[in-house]
Amino acid sequence: MFVWDINVGKQITQTSVYTDAICQVAFHPKNPNVLVTVGKEHQVWWEIKTENGKTAIEEMMKADFEDKWMRAKYVICLMFKSNGDLITGDSNGTIYVWHDGGNTISQAIKHAHDGPVFSLLMIRNHLVSGGRDGLILSWTWGKSFDQSGSMQLPKSEGGIRMLCNCKEFLFIGSTLNCILTCNIALTGAPLMGISSLHKKPMTQGHYDDVRALTTYPNNSQQGLFVTAGYDGIISMYDAHNHETVWKYNVKGINILCFDIHHAGKMLALGIRDASLCIVDIRGGHEVNELCKVKVSKERITCVKFSPDGTCLAVGCLDRVIYILRLENRGKKCETIGKCKGHASAISGIDWSVDKPFGNYILQSSGIDYEHAYWDGGSCEKIENPSEVRNVEWVSHNCRVGYPVIGVWGESSNGNQIHALDRSYNHKLLATVNDNKEIMLYNYPCCSPVVSINFHFLSTYKCPVI
Repeated sequence: MFVWDINVGKQITQTSVYTDAICQVAFHPKNPNVLVTVGKEHQVWWEIKTENGKTAIEEMMKADFEDKWMRAKYVICLMFKSNGDLITGDSNGTIYVWHDGGNTISQAIKHAHDGPVFSLLMIRNHLVSGGRDGLILSWTWGKSFDQSGSMQLPKSEGGIRMLCNCKEFLFIGSTLNCILTCNIALTGAPLMGISSLHKKPMTQGHYDDVRALTTYPNNSQQGLFVTAGYDGIISMYDAHNHETVWKYNVKGINILCFDIHHAGKMLALGIRDASLCIVDIRGGHEVNELCKVKVSKERITCVKFSPDGTCLAVGCLDRVIYILRLENRGKKCETIGKCKGHASAISGIDWSVDKPFGNYILQSSGIDYEHAYWDGGSCEKIENPSEVRNVEWVSHNCRVGYPVIGVWGESSNGNQIHALDRSYNHKLLATVNDNKEIMLYNYPCCSPVVSINFHFLSTYKCPVI
């Protein structure tokens, strides 16, 4: 633990705190030289002392549960009242009050929450608590701590992670990485008569890697797009109004890739366990799982609906593209063919717009930048690329091919482009590379010389996937 003088930005002292995790630290409101740390099986009072020009931090005392109070594995949150009383919330859902200057419990609210207490807040003479159960509770300060109000977050927003009060507003940080708001009463119990959140969240997003993003079909002018993440969250956003249209959390899955049906009816999700999950998104807030099928023994890398929406092409790490047929409006999905021939894992798939040989055509790329063409009906490899040189593609996500050869540049070593996509109007091509840069080109981009004129954005601190 380090103590700093924030006026000069200088470290004053440090000490070792012998616990696996510290959850929170706070200074005493009346004595700036006293602070408390809480964490895993840990609650300690500390004092900062200066002697002979040297500053040190020393342990004053540890929490004493006196063999009559339940000790939780984690003390998660704490706050001080203005009079110096300490309030803590723990992983058992219990709230304890510790008298100023002491290390014993004076009051307790047992089973305040069903699960851990993550945040505590004092508003006037009322204690407000938030827990992983998604409940915000108000307690009247006193001997009995009577409950004076409550509010339940929607399940789609997760549990309460942090609470903050500013005037008549309560700001709520959730476990699913959202910041929500609601009004509070200006007198009396803060949650009295308050039953709902503000309709529009301040922020809303994923709490783990966003693995897939696509614009909503037939609505590109409205700026709607859909994201899916490793956290199992699927969200639709309005880019113009900067707000979430709907969000759904598919529990227990890690989404690696996805594609959306051309009519906007369904999503095909590639999941970490090599399963394909089809979900119905026509209901917006109610996203219904239609079917789930195991596709391969190895991870799915890319998924694409056929132009007519009756089939799916699924690329995997096992170097195979699986063709699956959808039946009964997506409630049944079965493998009808396999495209074999790639020497490495599949990195991109595109379908043809029409059927030049009686069947749709597929083009695909591997992580070794091999480019291949396939008959979507027979799943046979098309050995002569000249036969399909004039084929129009619904999308362009393959990293190689004549229309995108210019993105590699004259001196490219063949390992820079991480992903690419073509705009709906076939005029622009966007790429991301291992240097975390987003590049924008004209489409088609057939000459490396044109890269000189195009814009790039390099502001990201993490890989673009």
